Amino acid sequence: MPLRRWVRGSAPYTERDRELVSALMTRAGLVVEAARASFLDRTVSETMQRALLPTLLPQPDHLQLASRYQLAENTQLVGGDWYDAYLDATGTTSLVVGDVAGHDIAAAVTMGQLRTELRMAGLDGTAGPARVLTTVDVACDTFGQHVFATALVARVERFPPDRPARDRALTWSSAGHPPPVLLHADGTVAVLTDRVGLPLGVDPSRPRPEHRHVLPVNSTLLLYTDGLLEQLDVPVAATGRPGGSGTRDLDTGLARLTDLLAGSAGLDLEDLCDLVMTTLLPPAGAADDVALLAIRPYAEDQPRPPQAGPNVVP
Repeated sequence: MPLRRWVRGSAPYTERDRELVSALMTRAGLVVEAARASFLDRTVSETMQRALLPTLLPQPDHLQLASRYQLAENTQLVGGDWYDAYLDATGTTSLVVGDVAGHDIAAAVTMGQLRTELRMAGLDGTAGPARVLTTVDVACDTFGQHVFATALVARVERFPPDRPARDRALTWSSAGHPPPVLLHADGTVAVLTDRVGLPLGVDPSRPRPEHRHVLPVNSTLLLYTDGLLEQLDVPVAATGRPGGSGTRDLDTGLARLTDLLAGSAGLDLEDLCDLVMTTLLPPAGAADDVALLAIRPYAEDQPRPPQAGPNVVP
């Protein structure tokens, strides 16, 4: 019995009609399959990415650490932002934050490799942050591991080492990463704009600068990925940059962050991190992955504050 149109009394479908329906079904199937593959790819990447982040931050005696992580909401695939914190063999606290270029499983895999390599390079405590970055950069080049990533490595040491510490010594080196931000207890904010080195994967033979600062008692050091600063759409007229209706301006984002911190010095560390994420990221979701890592030192000649939680070293 011939296939007829749904309109009563109409003529049977022609061969051309059948070809059109078949083509539409094929295209619909491709769209569904692409959506399914994209969902699975994102799910695998997201699971891998979260699995490679620390499940529990160390809380060394009289140091408090806090972190936040937000996946991008408007991209099909996750990227390679990460943070890490650990105690090396000497008991010194090391902090790492980084961002691998790309938004796919390859970026998540590279992120996991770099996180492991950076931790291994700094684990015995004999290498400073610049040497740790150089070691990993050379290793990637030697073994043909093609990467392009920014990263920042910092060490927080007792200072002075021969008596109960109040201020700490901060040593850090940046491979093309956004600058650390230091919030003092009185609300003063300092952006540590010391010279940075090249991103990982560019030129492992280039020397990397390393910087040393005092991390005052009750101050807060924030490390982050650039997604935290890129969430504000700035009109072109405001930046003088051509191309499109707007741009995400890192300087503007950094100014928003420092203004927010200046009025928030009295918050405990967890509340401060919550405030930064909820204020700087849009309600609809982050446009890029965001990693945030913060540390606050307390005086060792006084009891550990209750808001800092227990002294835990996982």
